[in-house]
Amino acid sequence: MVGSGAVHQAAQQTQPAAPGPSRRAVLLSGAAAGGVLLLPACTGDDEPPGPPPPPHPDIVLADEAAARERRLLEAYDLALQRRPDLAPLLGALRAEHADHVAALGVPEVEPTPSASLGSPATPQAAPAETGPAAATASPAPPPLLPADPAAVPAALADLERRTAAVHSDAVLRAGRGLAVVLASAAASESSHAVALL
Repeated sequence: MVGSGAVHQAAQQTQPAAPGPSRRAVLLSGAAAGGVLLLPACTGDDEPPGPPPPPHPDIVLADEAAARERRLLEAYDLALQRRPDLAPLLGALRAEHADHVAALGVPEVEPTPSASLGSPATPQAAPAETGPAAATASPAPPPLLPADPAAVPAALADLERRTAAVHSDAVLRAGRGLAVVLASAAASESSHAVALL
C-alpha cells in the first residue's frame, strides 16, 4: 500500500485545472462592465433641466386658504382699531384665525399698517394719470371694512361668510388631511359670522 498515496497525488497532478478565467481576468472584466453601466448616466447633454414640476394641489390650496386667513387677520386688525369697544370679542376671533394659519402649516405674517386695509378717514386724492397707462391701470382693491365704525361688525360677518364658502368649496378638491383643516376653518368662520351679529 505504499503506492496508494502516490497514486492519489499523481491523480491530483494529472487532473486539468478547472476551466474558466483567472482571478485577474474576472477583476478586469468587472471593472470594464462597471464602466459600461455608468456610461448611460453620462449623456453629455448640456441642456438645462426642464421646468420644475408643479406644486402638489394641496400645497396650492393651503397657500390660498392661508392668504384668505391673512386677509381676515388684516380685517380684524383694522376692526380692532375702529372698534376698540369690541376688543374682547374681536381679539378672540382674530386669535382663531391665527390658529387657522398655523394649522395650514403656513407661517403667520406680522400685521403691518396698510392703506389697503380700508377706506382712510380722510381720503387723499391720487395724482391723475393720463395716456395709455391710465386706461390699463388696475383699480385699487376694495377696502376690507367700511370707514363707519358702526358698520364694522356686519362687514366682518360678511367677510367671514364669504371666506367660509370658499373654504367649503376647497374641501371638495383637497386631500383628506387638508380637507379636515379647511372644513374646521369653514365651520369656525360660519360661527364667527353669527357671533358678530
